[in-house]
Amino acid sequence: MTTRLAQAITVHMAWREDDDAWDGFALYLDEDTAKAATADRWESYEYGDFDENDERRRPLLTWETGFDRWNLLEDGRDTGVRVNAMPVQRAASTREIQVQDALTAAQEAARTTPAP
Repeated sequence: MTTRLAQAITVHMAWREDDDAWDGFALYLDEDTAKAATADRWESYEYGDFDENDERRRPLLTWETGFDRWNLLEDGRDTGVRVNAMPVQRAASTREIQVQDALTAAQEAARTTPAP
């Protein structure tokens, strides 16, 4: 018997394209925290830590959405750093299976019922 699944929670995964060694990879419970922490990690990774006496110009880091994820831009250029929502699954309860079955039956009935 196949285990039926239900979504338990959504986490937000930070990662960088084509860089398995990037130390900013992490999972977060909150999207805003994920984006803020990931931007901080990127800046630190690329430039080291800034302090109040630092004369270097800090990059302008912004986020844009595309392909169902957030993309980190540095001065308008793509960094390859991403944050996207990831559902975490668990075994469905008896009640959730009943709801899933009822939804499937309703969708099937809607497909097979001729329009008036």
